[in-house]
Amino acid sequence: MQWYYNLKIAAKLLSGFILVAIVAGVVGAIGIAKIKAIDEADTAMYELNTKPMGPILATAVAFQRIRINYRDIALEDNAAVKAKYAGSIKDMKKTIDESLPEIEKSLQSEETKKSFAEVKASLARFEPNLEKIVALAMAGKNSEAVAYMRNESVAASAVAVDQAIQGLVDIKINLAKKKSEENSAAAASAVNMTAIILACGMAVAIGLGIFLSRIISRPLRDAVDVATKLAGGDLSVSIEAASTDETGQLLMAMQNMVDTLKSFREQLEVLISAAADGELDRRADASQFSGGWQALVQGVNDTVTNIVDPLMVTADYVDRISKGDMPPAITKQSKGQYNLITQNLNTLIEATNSIVRAAQQVAGGDLTVSLTVRSDRDDLMKALSAMVKKLSEVVADVMSAADNVAAGSQQISASSEEMSQGASEQAAAAEEASSSMEQMSSNIRQNADNAAQTEKIALKSAVDAKEGGSAVTETVEAMKEIASKISIIEEIARQTNLLALNAAIEAARAGEHGKGFAVVAAEVRKLAERSQRAAGEISDLSASSVEVAEKAGEMLARIVPDIQRTAELVQEISAACKEQDTGAEQINKAIQQLDQVIQQNAGASEEMASTSEELASQAEQLQATISFFRIDERMMGARPAETARRPIGRKKPAVSLSGHVLAGSYHAESPKKAVGAGGVDLHLASDHLDGEFDTY
Repeated sequence: MQWYYNLKIAAKLLSGFILVAIVAGVVGAIGIAKIKAIDEADTAMYELNTKPMGPILATAVAFQRIRINYRDIALEDNAAVKAKYAGSIKDMKKTIDESLPEIEKSLQSEETKKSFAEVKASLARFEPNLEKIVALAMAGKNSEAVAYMRNESVAASAVAVDQAIQGLVDIKINLAKKKSEENSAAAASAVNMTAIILACGMAVAIGLGIFLSRIISRPLRDAVDVATKLAGGDLSVSIEAASTDETGQLLMAMQNMVDTLKSFREQLEVLISAAADGELDRRADASQFSGGWQALVQGVNDTVTNIVDPLMVTADYVDRISKGDMPPAITKQSKGQYNLITQNLNTLIEATNSIVRAAQQVAGGDLTVSLTVRSDRDDLMKALSAMVKKLSEVVADVMSAADNVAAGSQQISASSEEMSQGASEQAAAAEEASSSMEQMSSNIRQNADNAAQTEKIALKSAVDAKEGGSAVTETVEAMKEIASKISIIEEIARQTNLLALNAAIEAARAGEHGKGFAVVAAEVRKLAERSQRAAGEISDLSASSVEVAEKAGEMLARIVPDIQRTAELVQEISAACKEQDTGAEQINKAIQQLDQVIQQNAGASEEMASTSEELASQAEQLQATISFFRIDERMMGARPAETARRPIGRKKPAVSLSGHVLAGSYHAESPKKAVGAGGVDLHLASDHLDGEFDTY
């Protein structure tokens, strides 16, 4: 039977339909044969039984009409009517004569022939009686005709004809009934045989259909199960083809499809594993497949390529951006979500370029750059904005501090120059006084005459000494104020140093973009350190000057009693010239000491002026350095107005009261005091007071 399993489905279906056709042919042939036999039997029944019934019935009807007519003719008196009845009887006789041969032709059985012979014999016996009745009636002998008609023999002959015809009819009916029963039996036999054969054919057809459906549907069910499992992703199915027909070929094709799917899955697993391992250049081997599968695998490779290429471009751009190599914007148009990647990369490039441009502006000293925060989570732009703002504040503070330092240093320089000039003038006055005291010592006796004037001079000297002590006290206070100002400068320098350190830290956090800030911060820090060192030196010098001034004050405090004592001695000069001379010598020594102190004070003042000038120069350098940055003027706040630096004038020599230039007495030309400048204004060159003294 394996050969049948290997037949094609068309051949199997064709064989089944052929078998059904054979069964149908057999059933049809038997039915045709039976129907033909029944048809022949019906034809014979019609020809032999049914068709002859027409002439028989016509004969019977004609005979009955003859009996009616001869009755009516015997009773009718009208000759015309009688003639009509006679003609009717003649016609009926003709009908009977024409029907009898036809009846005779249909007779097959002896019984019908015998019955027909009785009909003919009875008609032959009745015909003479009929002719006689008609003849009597036509002759007008109605009563005789009636009497003859009612004769028993005549009536019997008529009844005999009627019975003979009815007998023939009954025989024909019986024969027809018998034939009909035979036909019914034949039809029943044909129906039964047809039903049996049909049932057998149906059973064979159903069995063959079940058999065909099983050998066709079972592999198809297996194929459906395999397809269902494949649709569910189960590639572990095993397919066995038991035949080589279309279903077997389908199963083998599905097995090939499963093998192809497994290979396809293996290639996909290769791609998935490669993607998981970051090997984005791996592709599936499309050469293992053919046809649509090859195109599908190649399509998967192309899809991976289309996904990987934008990723590689993105990786390359991100790598270049991470190294500071800013690539150009991507101009190639992409589709779908790839276009979103392109737009995001271009946005990143533009944002980075914007940050670079802003950083370049800041590196160029422009702190007015505007940095726009791209979103609430843009920490980079927030940090850069905060850094620029903080740096602007630091620069503004440094600018303000530099201006303050410059203004303060200029004020200190001006005060120092004025104090130096006053000290030089005091030195000249002290030297002049010493010369006068020497003359007084040599002309002590002449002093007696001028005791009164000398007393005035002594009193005036006491007053001047007090004023000198007050001046020295004011100088000490000014020096202390200068020291306090210098401490402020030190604090400013320290704060500047801290700000520069913070700026350097912020620049270090900014990385590559903060190198420019780091350089500027380092320079600012160096300047701050230099300012702090200069301020420390000035502080030390100021402390030394304060100490010297305090000593000068102490000396002046000691001189005042001596001068007062001198006044007393002058009053007693006439009585004690020797004591006066001794007092003059003491005064001379004191004046020399005072001159020495004044000379030291003048040197300290000049040194302080030089230091102040250096501080002003450093402040100007700091201003020049910090002016590299350009910030919003509003951030400067109430920045003090720049004070023009006043140059130290050329030193002029100190001149004595006699007009002689004193050695080592060159002093700087004091510039005019700046309006509104702070500090102490010492007027030590009071030459108009010296005019009250007499020149010896």
